[in-house]
Amino acid sequence: MPEDDHEIFTMYAECLYTGICRTKFIEAEIEEGPRSLSFELAEDTEWLLLAKAYVFGDKIQDPIFKVRSIDLLASRLAKSCALPSDVLITFVYKSTASNSPLRRLICDVFVYEAPPGAEELDDPQELEFFRDLAKFSRIAFQKLQFEKDMGIPYMTNTCLYHGHD
Repeated sequence: MPEDDHEIFTMYAECLYTGICRTKFIEAEIEEGPRSLSFELAEDTEWLLLAKAYVFGDKIQDPIFKVRSIDLLASRLAKSCALPSDVLITFVYKSTASNSPLRRLICDVFVYEAPPGAEELDDPQELEFFRDLAKFSRIAFQKLQFEKDMGIPYMTNTCLYHGHD
């Protein structure tokens, strides 16, 4: 499809034929060891790539690619010390439906990882993000009251983000 990112389609084709979903950043880590790029820049670029992969999987209605993309994104987010950028949040909210598991993942990262004041984004153009953030914060608090050892969802139960009921 001409309007789709070549890099995303290449990732999709590789995943389709090998069953493995990975990014150029993972390939570089395998070949060269830990990234030498600015960590924050590399992470945000990779996260955006994975979010685009998820949206592409949704567009072509490939649930397996969506699951592999979001699981990889959750795994990469869990390994990081950074929060998703305004660019990533804006992309996710402009490209997904209100009940998207990808939105839930991004919100969960903020709910469980953000320090005080992190919700003050530079360009808070997406009011829906803040509504979701409040909703998922409330859900997380209620679950933690009843299930003390539940753990952080994107680290312990990525099935939450697979979109099946």
